[in-house]
Amino acid sequence: MNKQVVRRVNRVVVGLTAAAATLAIATLASAQVVRGTGCGATVAEYRNGALVGNLCESDALAKGLTIVDLGDNWVPFGLRAGDGLEAPDYRETFLALARQDPEVTRDPRSIGLGLYGVFPTLSLIVSRMEEEERYACHAAVPSEPATVFGKRMVEEPVAVGLARVRAHAKQRNALEQQMHKRNFASLQQLGAHSAYFQRAVRTLEAREARTSAIHMVQEHLVCEPSIAESTEVCVDGILSWRTTRALRLYQRQHFTPPSGWIDESTRKLVQAAPAHNDWRNALRVLRERIVDATGLIEDGSATMSEEPIAGQTLDPLDLVWPLGYSASANGQGDRIGVATDRAARELGWKDSESVVRFFRQHAGQVRGAFQLQVALKLSPKPSYYSQHMNLRVEIDLGTQSKAKKAGNGGAKSRRPALLLFVDDGDTTRLLARWPTTIGGWQDERLTSGAVALRYKPSDIGDFVWKNLYVAPRWLPPQSTPHDDVVKRTAKGGWALDREVLGPSYRSAYGLAMLILHKPYKKRDETRYADQGIRVHGTGNILSLPRGSSHGCHRLLGFQVLRLTSFLLRHRNYVRIGPEPVAYQRTFRMKGKAFPVKISTRGYRFDLTPPLPVRIGPQ
Repeated sequence: MNKQVVRRVNRVVVGLTAAAATLAIATLASAQVVRGTGCGATVAEYRNGALVGNLCESDALAKGLTIVDLGDNWVPFGLRAGDGLEAPDYRETFLALARQDPEVTRDPRSIGLGLYGVFPTLSLIVSRMEEEERYACHAAVPSEPATVFGKRMVEEPVAVGLARVRAHAKQRNALEQQMHKRNFASLQQLGAHSAYFQRAVRTLEAREARTSAIHMVQEHLVCEPSIAESTEVCVDGILSWRTTRALRLYQRQHFTPPSGWIDESTRKLVQAAPAHNDWRNALRVLRERIVDATGLIEDGSATMSEEPIAGQTLDPLDLVWPLGYSASANGQGDRIGVATDRAARELGWKDSESVVRFFRQHAGQVRGAFQLQVALKLSPKPSYYSQHMNLRVEIDLGTQSKAKKAGNGGAKSRRPALLLFVDDGDTTRLLARWPTTIGGWQDERLTSGAVALRYKPSDIGDFVWKNLYVAPRWLPPQSTPHDDVVKRTAKGGWALDREVLGPSYRSAYGLAMLILHKPYKKRDETRYADQGIRVHGTGNILSLPRGSSHGCHRLLGFQVLRLTSFLLRHRNYVRIGPEPVAYQRTFRMKGKAFPVKISTRGYRFDLTPPLPVRIGPQ
C-alpha cells in the first residue's frame, strides 16, 4: 500500500469522530505495514494518544520526530554490535533476563532487576497486567491503617516470632476470659472498666498491630506466584527470613530499595492497586527507552527536582539521589522526565488499561519477540549537545569521619557523589549528580593469609577514563578474602560464586565499568597507570546509601548503564571488543580448593581522548 492510498484513507476518516478515526487508522495499520518507495522498516507515529499512521524512518526523522524502540529485543547501546564487531556475548543473557525466560526464572534472584539496569520488556509487563486472578487476590487482602506501620519492622528469628505470636494469643485469650466474666461485649468495654484493663488492652492492640501488618504484607506476597513459589513465603505473622526475602523481591520488582523492612513505604507499595504498580513499571521502562532514543542524561539530580511522568514520581529519591546536597546554580533540570511525560501523553499511556490497549493494537500476542518502533514529537535537545561533548567528571568524597565501623565509611552528612559536567563555552553545566561510594573500613586478606579490618581510603587527584567495559569480569586482587568469592550453599556446602566474578548484573562490577588511570609523562609521552580503582555498577544496591566500598566508586546499575551509553553517544571512541586476559587463582574454603580461570576482562571501548576525572572533597 503506497503513501497516496494512505492519504486517501486519511481524507475519508476526516469526517468521522476522533475515536472512529483512530480505530480506522489502527485497523489499517494492523492489517498491513505501510512501506514507501525504498523504505525499509517503518515506524508508527503517535500524537495525543492516537495512532496517526505509519511512515518511513527517514521521513520521521525529517519531520523532527524521535524514534523510540519499544520492542522486546532492545538492549543498551554498549550491548549492541557495531563497527564491524559482534555484540558482547552477554547481550543474550540480558534479553533473557528482561523477558524472564524460563532458563533464568529458575533463580528467584532474577526477579525485579530494574535497579540493576535490566528492566522488563513492555510485553512482559502487559502480560502481568492481564493476570486477573493475581489482581483479584490482591484486592481481597484487607487493608491495615497507616498507624499500624508507625515503626520500622525488621527480620526476626523464627523462634522469636513464633513466641511473640503465641504470647499475643495467650494474652488475648486471658483478656477475653475477663471480658466474658464481666459480661462485656468487647475488649474496649473491658478497657473502660479500669485503668489496669485499659493498659492491658492497649498493650495487646499495639502488639497485635505488628502481627496484623506482617499478615497483610505476607498475604500480598502470596498473591505473586513467581515470588511465592520461589521463596515459599506463608501467612504466619512472623517476619522471618523467608518473608524478608520475598519482600525484597517485591520491592525490587517495583523499583524500591530492597531492604526487606516493613515500614510506611512498604505499606504504600503493597496497598496500592497492582494495576497501578504495573503501570508505573511500564512508565519506568518507557523512560529508559526515551533515554536511549534521545541520548539525554539530565534526570533532575543536579537540581534535586524530579518531573512527574503522567502525574507520577517514579524514583526512590533517597536511593537514586545523593543525600546532603542542594540544587546547583548551573544544574540542568529533569529533561528525561519532561521527555518521558510527553511520550506517555503522546502514546496515551494514562493507566494500565490504556497500555494494554496500545499493545493489543499492535500485536495479538504480546509475549515473545514483540517488535515496535514509534515516532514521537519531543522537545529538541539543548544546544550544548554534540557528537563529541566537552565532558568532565568530579567525584565528591562527601563529608565523613574515620570512625571505625565495619562496612561503613564513617558518619556522613553529605554522601559521596559522582558529578557529570559539560563545558558549554564559558559556562559549566552540571548534568547529573549520583550517589556513589568511597573507601572505608573493609575486611582485607593480609600477606600472612589472615583477614583483618583495614581502612581503605579512595585515591584523590586528577585521573582519566580511558577504558570503558561492558559486561566486565571482576579479577579479584590478592587482598580479596576467600569468603568473598566462595559462598555457602543452601545444602550447607561451599561453592564458587561465579555471579560475583561476572559477567552478571550481580557481579562486583555490575554491567559496566570504567577504569581510573593516572596520566604521567615519560620521555615526552603521556602514559597511563592503572590505579586499581574503578567506577562501576554493583550487585549490592544497599551499599550506595552506606557510601562505603573497597575504594572503588559504585553506581546503581541503571545509572552506570545510562552513563556509559551517554559517553558512547557523545564522545569519540574506538570499539575494541572482548579484551583477552589470563587470570588464574585458587580460592580455598574448609580445605577445599576452588580454582578460577578468566580469559576475558570484558567488552572494551577506548574513549578518545580520555575523559578527565577529578576526585577529592568539594
